[in-house]
This record gives sequence, C-alpha cells and structure tokens, in this order.
Amino acid sequence: MEYNWDINKINKLKQIYTNLLKNNHLSKEDKITYINYLSNIKDIKKVLNHLSNPLSNIMNSINPYIFLLLFSQIQKDYQNIPQNIRQTILKSLSAFQNLNITYNNDTSLKYKISHSELIALSHDFFKWLHHKKYLELFEKYTNFHNHQIHFQKKPYFESTLGLTYLFFYPKYIPFFLINTTNTINDFLTLNHELAHGIIAKNENNNNLYLSELEGFFFEFLSLQFLKEKKIISAKYLDQVEYQNFIFIIENFMAFYLCALKTHLNEHNISSNKKTVAQYVSHHKFAHIININSFGEENPQTHAIYLYSFLTSLKLEQIFFYDRELAIHQLEAIKYSQIPVPNLDASYLRKKIKLIKK
Repeated sequence: MEYNWDINKINKLKQIYTNLLKNNHLSKEDKITYINYLSNIKDIKKVLNHLSNPLSNIMNSINPYIFLLLFSQIQKDYQNIPQNIRQTILKSLSAFQNLNITYNNDTSLKYKISHSELIALSHDFFKWLHHKKYLELFEKYTNFHNHQIHFQKKPYFESTLGLTYLFFYPKYIPFFLINTTNTINDFLTLNHELAHGIIAKNENNNNLYLSELEGFFFEFLSLQFLKEKKIISAKYLDQVEYQNFIFIIENFMAFYLCALKTHLNEHNISSNKKTVAQYVSHHKFAHIININSFGEENPQTHAIYLYSFLTSLKLEQIFFYDRELAIHQLEAIKYSQIPVPNLDASYLRKKIKLIKK
C-alpha cells in the first residue's frame, strides 16, 4: 500500500484559490493567503512530478559576487530577530563549553520499516499519548483514502526530512511530505510533521519563533515511547538521539557565527575568516565551530529551530513528572494562553548530560 497525495484533490484546491483571486474585492490579507496557498500547491505538484530541488538550480546559477549582497540581507534578517530571542540563544552557548562530540555515520543506524508498519507504529504512539483528540486527528490525517500523506523515497529537499503544507480554506486540511531515509528517523519525522498538522488546527496566534516547538516536542515524546515499549534497543535509540542533537549543535554554531560577523561589521571591523577565527578562538566551544560554513544561511531559520528547541526542553522537564501537564503546557504556549517560560542554559546542560551518558 503506497501513501501518496491525490493530484485530483490538489487540482481542485488550485481551482478554488485561482477563482477566489479573481474577486476584485478581496482584502490584501486574503489575497496574500491565497497566493501562498497556490505557491504551496506548486511545490506539492513538483514533488508529485519527482522534480529535483528547484533551490539548488537557482543557487548554482547565482553569480558569486551577489553573495556580498546576500549577506547584507542576512545581517538585516539577524537584526530583525527579537532581541530577547537572540540573547536567549546566545546565552545558551555556554552549555557547549569543553563539549566533545563525534560524528558517527554508522550504517548500523539503518532500521528498515515499510510505510504501513510506520503508520501502525505511529498509531500505537498516539494511543500511548492518551489524548483522544490527537488520536482522532491522527486517524483522519493518516487515513489512506484521504491522501494527506506522501512518502517520497528520493528526498525532495536534500536537507529536509519532512514538510507540512497547511490550508485553512475552504476547510482546514494539512498535507504531509515524509522524505524516507530507511531509519527510525522516519518515525520521528512522521510524528514531527503530524504534530504541526494537529496543533495548527486550533492555533490562534502563530509565534514564528515557536513554529517548530510541537515538532521537537513530539520527536522527544516519540523517543520516550520507543524506550518505554522497548521496541528498539536503548543503545540504538541513544545513538539516534545523539546524532539528531548534532543537528542542533550545528544550528547553534551557525547562529553564533552570524551574530559574530554582524557584530564585527557593525563596528567596522574586518570580518574575514582570519579575524573571525581569532574571535572564535577565545571561546571554549571553538573546537566545534566550522567557520567555513558561516554566513550562508538565514539566521531567522536557525533562530526558529533553536528557540523552539530550547522551549521544548522546558516541556521535557515537565514531562518527566507529569505527562498530561507537559502536553497542556505545549498547547497553552502555542495558543498564547501563557507566556513562553524563562529559558536559560541549565535546560540545555541537562539535555547534554543525558545524551552524553
């Protein structure tokens, strides 16, 4: 049984939004919304047609001198990140002092599982959560006949394991793309993306910098489920968790480098690699920074991942003494019913301590 999107369903949505845009009395906000929906549909159809990543083609054709202009935009994007979020992320860097990491590409981390088995395992996970509404939505979204899930063997976006496309009109419907890797990460990715679809259904106030919160927290919950049920060896799961944490470390370091170069440029100090390396060398986490990767990505993307991740760590601490409260807190934060809790490096230090055991 293959889980794929239905092109006819997608085309019907396209026709609806195309017709709506013909209305001359549309508000500016609605017009932007429907244009974005059509853009998402364009992406979905590219996936269905097995096209290569369009971004790679664009980047390969860019004149290298244009990157000077691109970094000026990256600096603006960094400065547009709320100051409290920038400070929270940068203060958390102290947790990485004297941290030793190893990059393990061990092929033993492969864990082959069919799409049907993956859905069944995820179903067991949602029953384990003891949340009736989440289980109902899971069963709706993963219903084979609804064609809301698409498993892609060849990754559409090379650095992306999954994507969720949300449409709120004429009725709410999410579409999920899962780039399969033949590892247990497929299970984590599926639950990560389903979390987006479930939480977004009732989301009133979308805080951009918390847009990955439910995804990270559901990945954590998924690992706890696997450990509790002893479906896979604890040693294997520890390896998976460690390798996934490397991704977080790389985001932290990339964000720090962007902050550093922005600071240097603001003070008219040369920001060449030699100068950057000198500044980096003063930190006790200098050994895990790759300055060659610096300045090429949008710092806002890193900020979203990192602020969401740090907030998820707070929910993880709550989970260990009250599972229901942790899920309630997740919803309360996402729906702006309570403020984001104060975050400091202590939660990150606890996470590192657990992972290094």
